[in-house]
This record gives sequence, structure tokens and C-alpha cells, in this order.
Amino acid sequence: MTDPKLLLLLKSLSKDEIKSLDKFIQSPFFNTNSKLLELFSYLKSKYPEFNHVCLDKKNIFSMLFPGKPFSDLRTRQYLSSLTVLVEQFITICRIQKDTTTRQFALLEEMLSRDSEKYFNHTLSHVAQNGRDAYQNGEFYRNQFRLEEIRSRFIATSAQRQNRFIAQPDFSKTLHHLDTFYLIYKLKYCCEMLNFKTIGALEKETILLDEILDLLRKKDYSDTPAVNIYHKILLTLTEPDNEENFERLLQTLKSNDHLFPQSETREIYIYAQNFCIRQINKGKTRFLNEILDIYQILLEREIILEKGVLSPWDYKNIVVTALRLNEFQWTENFINDYKKKLPEHERENAYTYNLAKFYFYKKDYSNVLKLLQEVEYNDVFYSLDSKAMLLKTYYELNEVDSLDSLMDSFKIYLQRNKALSEHHVKTYKNLLRITHRLTRIIPKDKKRIELLEAEIEQTKPLADIGWLREKMEELKG
Repeated sequence: MTDPKLLLLLKSLSKDEIKSLDKFIQSPFFNTNSKLLELFSYLKSKYPEFNHVCLDKKNIFSMLFPGKPFSDLRTRQYLSSLTVLVEQFITICRIQKDTTTRQFALLEEMLSRDSEKYFNHTLSHVAQNGRDAYQNGEFYRNQFRLEEIRSRFIATSAQRQNRFIAQPDFSKTLHHLDTFYLIYKLKYCCEMLNFKTIGALEKETILLDEILDLLRKKDYSDTPAVNIYHKILLTLTEPDNEENFERLLQTLKSNDHLFPQSETREIYIYAQNFCIRQINKGKTRFLNEILDIYQILLEREIILEKGVLSPWDYKNIVVTALRLNEFQWTENFINDYKKKLPEHERENAYTYNLAKFYFYKKDYSNVLKLLQEVEYNDVFYSLDSKAMLLKTYYELNEVDSLDSLMDSFKIYLQRNKALSEHHVKTYKNLLRITHRLTRIIPKDKKRIELLEAEIEQTKPLADIGWLREKMEELKG
């Protein structure tokens, strides 16, 4: 069996990367051993499976040295050498994608080579690129690195030439270092709090109180990254203070272009999570805030990944808009963004969300038609669609169909090994409560009160909002 590292590396490469790796290994600058080229040519023919039978050491040795007695040591040496080449290739590919890394590597080389003229030329170029960059934590880290290298160059030149070519600006270096530290300190504190690890936060994050005290005294409004992460932290540490959320959203809307897309999306998620916590407290007006945020993310294409909208974001946007009875907007969104969904999930996601739209409009005949058209491969779509079908049969008073579905739903929950215990329990509880719901006579006050109490006490429970609504209807 071959070196597992080599196997893992080769499996991680795309078809185009395998072709590029072939050229890389053929280059005499990187490889002068013809046997390594033969070995790679042999392995390349096994792409993408790279099964262990094809990569057996004895097979490899006999391919490289026909008729020679097998040597485990020599085979491992060749495999190890090829692994090193593949690692070099992957590293170079990464550096080629990262202009900043290349530029700083060149600066370090010019520093070590005592090339003052070319160092200054490169320094000016890197500084110009830095001014055009995003202004997140990475920006301030690179600005600190730039000033730190500049200071080292000045000191080195002074030692070598016995003269000062400039005066290091230590205040600028320290400013960038402090800002970089503040941004990342605040960012990771926000992440820790968001994952509800407050105990760990208190034990592990030294200087947080001092930083918060500094931020109360010093105005960082001219540094949006510090300002935004500070406001996010306040929404987490002061969960009932709505002003912190309003300030965060106002600052974010004005400055979201200063962050890369992925970070902008993460920041908006913090704002949405605040809204969700308020909704869970009964403040349903924050549904409007969530939809407003989604509309910003759509309009500025922040929510799209290489032009593609996640089916889960598609679904969450639909549900949010429907809960606000924004029917026309929702229908337009479902149809307009269908083409933005991943191709292999497009039809299922579109059909499910269109069915959800018709369910909210109480157009149950269309719900049945759509849900019966598709068999969902994704277990979560399948669960949600079965639950929607369950509710539709209840609304239509299709008792026989409802009972039949509940029986098949129970079997599905028992047999599907991909479901967690939590999900199984959530939907079993829904089936049990729905079954009892169908047996209650309207205005039977005692039984309604008992079931109402059971709904509130049952956890976890799917579609609790719909169940509460049905209880209100039974009360008459």
C-alpha cells in the first residue's frame, strides 16, 4: 500500500490541477529524476479513484524496475520524493493565488539581498496595493508587516552602510499593530459568545475588560472594523439593548464594502441572530429587520457564492417573507432566484418553496400537486415536505390521507439512519400532537387546555407556531 499522504494529496486535486502537476514534474527546475516522472505518469492514469490495489508498492516497483527484485526501501523513497514534489506544487499554487504573500516574500528577499533600489520600488508597489485593499483585520496586519519590514530595512541599511536612509515611524507601526490586535480580539470574542461559551471566555480572554474600557474612552468611528465588531460584541453582552443593534446595522450598511464578501456575510449573520433572539422573546417586529437584511444581501449579491444562492438561504428568505405575508414579493423572489440555485438541487428547492408559498396562501390543492411531484433525496427537505403535507391534509380535513401519512412518516423516522436522535424526536412529537389534535372536538375547553399545555411543554417540537394557531381555531 502506498504512502497515505501522497494518496490524500492526489485525491484533493482537480482534473486541471493534475494536468498542471504533470507539467510541474516534467520541469527540470523542480525535478531531474526521470523515475519520478514515470511514477507520476503511472499514478495519473489511476485518477480519480487511486484505489489501494492499483497503488500497491510491489506493482509500483515492478513498473519502475521491470525484472528487478522488489525493494520496499527504494519504493518508499520514490513515493516520499513524489510526495514532496506534490506538496511543493500545492504550495506554489497557493502562493500564485495570493498576491500579498508573493509581495511580502519578495520584500523579504530584497531585504536579505541588500537591494535598496528594488526594495523601495517593491515597497511602494505593496503600499499602493494595500491602500486599495479591504479594511478588515487582515488589512491592518499587512500594514503592520509593511511598517515592520520597512523599519528592519532602515536598521539593516544603517548597519551595512553606516548611515541612516530614513527615520523609522514606530508610531505608525504600533498603530497598525494595535488596530490589528483589537479587530481580531473583538472578532474572536464575538465568535466565542455566539457559541455560548461565556465561561471559557471569562477564563481565557485576558485584557477584554481593558479593551472595552479603551473603546468607551477612545473614538474608533474612523476604523469601521473595530467599530463594527465592538457593536456586535455589545449585541451579545447586552441582549436586551436594541440601540446596539440599530447602531450596528447603520454602521454596517455604510461600510460593508470595506470587507471581503465572506466576512461581510458573517457580520450580517450576527445582526440576523440578534433579530432571531428578539423574535424568540415575542418581538415579532424583528422579522421585518431580518427581511430587510436579506434584501440588502440579495441586492448587493453578498449572499451569493460565485453567483450561486444556497438552497438553505433560499428557503429561509421564503419563510421569513411569508411570515410577513409578503406574498407578491415572495412569489417574485422564488421565480427570479430559481436560476441562481445549484443546478443539481434547483428543481427540488424550487418545488418545495413554491409549495410553501401556496401553503401560506391556503391554496392547498397546489400544495398537494407540487409535493407529490418530487421525492426529496435530502433528508431535511424530505422531513419538511412530509410535515407540510401533514398540515395540508389536516387543513383539508382529509382524515384517511392524514392517518396514512402519519403511519408512513413514523416508519420513515424509524428506518432512516441519516437522522439524528434530535430530529427523530422533533417529528415524532409533531405526529403525536397532530394525532391528538385531530381527535379534539372544537370548543371542548378541557381537552383543548390539556393539549395546549402539552404543546408548550413538549420539546423539541416541529411547527409549534402552526400548532398554536390550530389550538386558537379550536377555541372558536
